[in-house]
Amino acid sequence: MLLRSRLVNSAVAFALACLVMITLHELAHAAVALLQGNSPTLGAFSVDPHATTDGERIATALGGPLFSLVSGVVVLTLPTSRLPAFWGLAVLWFGLLSVQEFSGYLITGPFAGVGDIGQALELSNAPAYVGWIGFVVGWAITYVVGRIAVRRLITFTDSDTALAPQLRELGLFAWLTGVVIVLILSLGLFDGGGDGPFEALGLIASGIFLIFVRLFMTEGMRSSGAPVRFGVPAVGMVALIVVALARQILFR
Repeated sequence: MLLRSRLVNSAVAFALACLVMITLHELAHAAVALLQGNSPTLGAFSVDPHATTDGERIATALGGPLFSLVSGVVVLTLPTSRLPAFWGLAVLWFGLLSVQEFSGYLITGPFAGVGDIGQALELSNAPAYVGWIGFVVGWAITYVVGRIAVRRLITFTDSDTALAPQLRELGLFAWLTGVVIVLILSLGLFDGGGDGPFEALGLIASGIFLIFVRLFMTEGMRSSGAPVRFGVPAVGMVALIVVALARQILFR
């Protein structure tokens, strides 16, 4: 029962953090376009900057990933030990997902202008090796994010219970369940054109850093803090629904 409670809390926190992260990411694109004097069209998963030059398009494309990187790093440095368990998880997921948003775009950079960084590389006629360097750096960041995820998620576990199943509930299963929740709450918002599948795939891969969790688990590793008690995340569920409804109303 306790494992299920962890899963519910972490999955809802993941979904809420993911939707907030995506919304702020797109708003960052729009803000860069506005600062350049353009009138962007803001969507749920994309922004049309209505830019007039390649330079403006490049700046707008890079604005989202760079904002995600900076905001994610900042959030991961914040002290969250005094927060209730659910909100501690939500803040953690936001930081992890934001940094991964940046590294994910580095990973897709070399592939035919796919994603924000890929578009910027294509518009700037960057040499192919630049994209492949970004690809390697992106995976390196993803590896580091996986290590951070393990260290932070362990603080939400109970030292009297086996660690592996707890981390699966807090991490892997929460990612998969959270993605399903986000996909359902985002129905009707995906681009009906060619970018729709990429947007959905980006959501599915948002927690890809969790594939490295097993690498960082060591024998005898246990939580060093007091057992974390999880209740029903009623406020978190309400917040998730409010954010999802706001996105449906604003972006349809």
